[in-house]
Amino acid sequence: NDVSVMYATRDANFINVKALVELPKSSTNSVAIHPKTGEIFFDHDSEGAVYKYNKEAPNKCEKVFNVRGSYNGMEMRLLFNKEGDILYLILRAKHCIYKVSYDAKTHTFGTPEPFAGEWFTSGYANGEGLAARFNNPSSPCLDPEGNLIIPDKKNHCIRKITPEGTVSLYAGKPGEGGHSDGLP
Repeated sequence: NDVSVMYATRDANFINVKALVELPKSSTNSVAIHPKTGEIFFDHDSEGAVYKYNKEAPNKCEKVFNVRGSYNGMEMRLLFNKEGDILYLILRAKHCIYKVSYDAKTHTFGTPEPFAGEWFTSGYANGEGLAARFNNPSSPCLDPEGNLIIPDKKNHCIRKITPEGTVSLYAGKPGEGGHSDGLP
């Protein structure tokens, strides 16, 4: 159906899931909540766009930007840094990470720019920014120092990206699937 974003409440034991946003021909993979303002942003996979939720008119959400034109099948994952002044865009099918600045006072985004990895170039390489390579990076989180920790799905490992854009291996053995307990 056309439900983009759904929600459930703690009061209802997270059982009664309800539609929050319904947009036609929408495929949403990720939602990011601004850490200071509580604003809700979500991706629109079939457009390669990020939208802002409008609680006054939930089905008239505002498109705030496209990542690189209009691309179907972007498969984005979104995450704000702790300060809320950077939104990271993990572009799974494009094998790279973009970032875009955000001004919480004016509620405006800058222009999305490449941060790590190269557009549509898969592989495995550690390094600085665009020299790094990923193969289907996925849902990110932040460590206490503000580094991005990202599963690199088809490389079978976890990667770490510093706020400056240095990419390194965090855990696993690149290219070796399986399960093993032990040190990273």
